[in-house]
Amino acid sequence: MSSNPLQIRSDSGDGSMRDARYANDDHLLVLENPLDPRNSSPSSAFCCMRAGLCGLWLPEYWPRPIWFVKFLVWWTVLFGFFNVLCYTSATSPFFESSPNLSPWLVFSLYLVFTGAAFGWLNRTNAERWKAEVTVSVIAKKSVGALFIYFLLTPVLWLIARASMYPGMYLDIESPDTEPYISYYHTKEFTFIGDGGTELMGYSAIFKGDNCDLADIDEANIIPTIFYGGNGGNMWMNVYDTRLFLTDDAWPAANDCSYAFISYSFSYRGYEPNEEFYGDENNIINDSIKFFEHVRAQHASSRRPMVFSHSLGTGPTSALSAVVKQEEIACIVLGMPFSTMSQTVLEVAFYSPWIYLYLADTWFSKDRVAKMNPDIPMAILSAGHDELIAPHHQSLMYKESASKDKKLFFDPDGIHMSIGSAIGLHQEEYDAWFQRGCWANRELRE
Repeated sequence: MSSNPLQIRSDSGDGSMRDARYANDDHLLVLENPLDPRNSSPSSAFCCMRAGLCGLWLPEYWPRPIWFVKFLVWWTVLFGFFNVLCYTSATSPFFESSPNLSPWLVFSLYLVFTGAAFGWLNRTNAERWKAEVTVSVIAKKSVGALFIYFLLTPVLWLIARASMYPGMYLDIESPDTEPYISYYHTKEFTFIGDGGTELMGYSAIFKGDNCDLADIDEANIIPTIFYGGNGGNMWMNVYDTRLFLTDDAWPAANDCSYAFISYSFSYRGYEPNEEFYGDENNIINDSIKFFEHVRAQHASSRRPMVFSHSLGTGPTSALSAVVKQEEIACIVLGMPFSTMSQTVLEVAFYSPWIYLYLADTWFSKDRVAKMNPDIPMAILSAGHDELIAPHHQSLMYKESASKDKKLFFDPDGIHMSIGSAIGLHQEEYDAWFQRGCWANRELRE
């Protein structure tokens, strides 16, 4: 094998080496800017190293490692601006002072400023860029970027689904309900959900400790409905109703004049309804059908009180927009989100911004704005909520059309401390509950 002598070509007017070619009979290496430490060795080992850094050796249009690193830095700084200038997670140090700017506005301004800075820094290389950045190069790189974008889409869709509805992918086992059957008179039942699908629900009765169920008039059993979060199921949810009832409302040990019956159901995809696919639309429609089912059981006696927490505030907000005042006693939203889209951005520090359309939106703030103003509504909020930041509850309170609405805020509360905001404002909550939920439990013609 014969070899040609080393040849070096300089294209710059200032004598610096813009491009160096090392040629022999077998291969040709093109090294741009040979002063770069990457290009210090014209060997096959360098080819392998460069290919490994790039991930794929496509020398005609794949970004060189230095450009890939610059792009990552540019992208990281962009997300930093998102987190500073837009609403962020409650764990962010910028949360309390950050204005609510649109990510699209921030992105547009960032493009303008970084584009201007790039143009100024490369003003001496304008002719070179005109020669190198051709339509063909832009088209090839755009196709490559789109390929990577859509390649990640199904993976991120699955991550979004699993994060929003973990019970559809994780085995959230039901607790041992056997000890509760005789004491709480628990019962499993079926109801017809959206599209005629038969789903399973669960109920439990809360009464005075010294009372027998037979001693309580059926017309005086007050229905409550609890729409739970994304980490529970119907067996867990019914017992959380106790957190929303005041001490004055809770039946005394020897008071057999009334009792509460708590209803809940598992969303589609959650045990025992795990064979069905769940999303925003059918969860909302199932929840409305469930409310109608419960109301039909007590059509001649009492109006249901509706309580909710976390994900459950989504279907509850949708219910508030369609239910009539004479059909419901009151609504309590525990740590609600204004929109799921914004919550997803905040929890992930805006990293899934360009994939946001993959997540269900849940525009709860728009739905409570359409509710009947005569339905009382209370909103619970926690200052240290690690999932749904408190500004969501403030916005829900502002948008709610209820004439009797209250916001109960616990600055030290977390996402799962449902009753902490109630406990901190016990007297005020008791007063709202008495004039709202308790006074409205009676049927009205």
